[in-house]
Amino acid sequence: MTAIKAGAAESFVTRPDSSYKVILFFGPDRGLVSERADKISQKIAARDGGGISRIDASRLNEEPDALSIELYSPALFEPISVVRVTDDGGLAARIAPVVTDPPETCTLIIEAGDLKPGAALRKLTEGVQTAAAIGCYPDTAGALMRLIEQTLAQAGISASREVRGELQAHLGADRMVSQNEINKLLTYIHPRKQLTLQDIEAVCGDATVADAVQAIDAAFEGKLDLCGEETDRFFLRGIPGAQLVRNTLGHVRALHIARLRFDSTGSPKSAISGSGARFHFKRHETVERQLRIWTAAKLRKVLSELGEIEQQCRYHPHLEDVIAARQLARIAIMAGAARKQH
Repeated sequence: MTAIKAGAAESFVTRPDSSYKVILFFGPDRGLVSERADKISQKIAARDGGGISRIDASRLNEEPDALSIELYSPALFEPISVVRVTDDGGLAARIAPVVTDPPETCTLIIEAGDLKPGAALRKLTEGVQTAAAIGCYPDTAGALMRLIEQTLAQAGISASREVRGELQAHLGADRMVSQNEINKLLTYIHPRKQLTLQDIEAVCGDATVADAVQAIDAAFEGKLDLCGEETDRFFLRGIPGAQLVRNTLGHVRALHIARLRFDSTGSPKSAISGSGARFHFKRHETVERQLRIWTAAKLRKVLSELGEIEQQCRYHPHLEDVIAARQLARIAIMAGAARKQH
């Protein structure tokens, strides 16, 4: 089986192995799916000296042989090194012959949504040595910080640890959205080479963080009724549910870092002051209580769930307030159950 593990995904994309002729990128983080598909396509095209062809789902429906023609037929003009397709739910049957008899001079790159382990596309690409499947999941705090540091370094921008931590707290779980936010910051500060807290506040910050704090703290302390009341107040201000989810993501990342330090020091005060996370001093007591309720493992689980919830808000904007409120209530219920166990 050729399922590329999460830790090896970036190196695989940066230095693609020529023995793989069918490569599937899938997962809930569609921004990361697209980013990795773009990157590996460029790498393969540069390595093999050919172009990149994209076939959309409508063309495949109208021309069933289009995929085979692109992959196996010699090009009349520029040779084709990469053919890209996006799964429309019925792609597995079309690529089965390609997996069985892969092309010699061309690589097929497939983009798909979140696929379960038994999904046909995953079974096809994970079951042979000439194909590979790479899962793309919402960024963890570490992966998001690497994205920040790499992007700033490539642009020649310096930023203190405090500034990088503040930027991380303002970013969501979707890789493409996060990258776009960082790029906006770089455009804003040009031609300066130093990123400051004021820059982040000007571009990424707004009053919604303060507006969301009461609902978020109520949820993570397990106060379900208060969470509902504060969530309603948040929405009465006309702020969309997706923003509440992004604010919650920032809080979970900061709380997770503090919890890891709490595990090593045993002191909630040291965990808060030494984690690099910027909790307002008026919130220190509630954050201490949250550190005692939430384990690092449970916070990682919530972080993963919130990444999927952020996607749902994007795809269903007419339901984003309901989606966000339901998720915050779920967090409150989890916290309430954990409190009873202490």
